[in-house]
Amino acid sequence: MISSNLWHTENHPELLQELGRVTIRWAEVDLMLVDLAFVILNGNLEAARQHVFQTAGAGTERLRRFDRIVGSSELSTDERRAIMAVTERLRSLYSTRNDIVHSPIVMAYSVEGRRISSRLTKISREGKQRDVSLTTIRKHAEDVGRCIGKMEELATELVEKYLQDHDSDG
Repeated sequence: MISSNLWHTENHPELLQELGRVTIRWAEVDLMLVDLAFVILNGNLEAARQHVFQTAGAGTERLRRFDRIVGSSELSTDERRAIMAVTERLRSLYSTRNDIVHSPIVMAYSVEGRRISSRLTKISREGKQRDVSLTTIRKHAEDVGRCIGKMEELATELVEKYLQDHDSDG
C-alpha cells in the first residue's frame, strides 16, 4: 500500500497553527460581515444572517453581495467607502486563502548526495507542486487580521452612531 505523505505535515506544529489561524480568521470575517450588516439593516439580525450566510454563496460572492448591501445603505459616502475598502482588500486576499486552505500540503523528499532532505510543498488542482513558505501563510493570517481589526473599528463606530439612537427610540 502506498501511503499519502499528507499526514507528515502533522509533525509541523507551527504549520498547523498558522493554517488554523487562517481558517479561524476567515470565519471571523464572516461574523464581522454579519455584525456590519446588522447595523446597516437597522438592527435586524435575522436579515443580516440571511444576507451573509444564506442568500450569498461562498467567498468572493459573499463579499460582493455584502458590498451591494453597503452600497444601497443610508450610510454616508465616507462610511461606505471605508467598509468597501476593507472588503476590496479581503477579495484581493481570497485567492491566497483558497490556495492555503484547499491545496494539499505534503512532504517532498529529495536526495542530495548521501543526504535525504524534506520540504513542504503544496499541490495545486493541476497537480503542480510549489514550495510552501510558513512566512507566506503567517503573513496572510496577519493581513486578514488587520482587515478584521478595521472591520471591528467600523462596526463599533457605526453601532455608536446608528444603533444607540435606535435603541433609545424604542
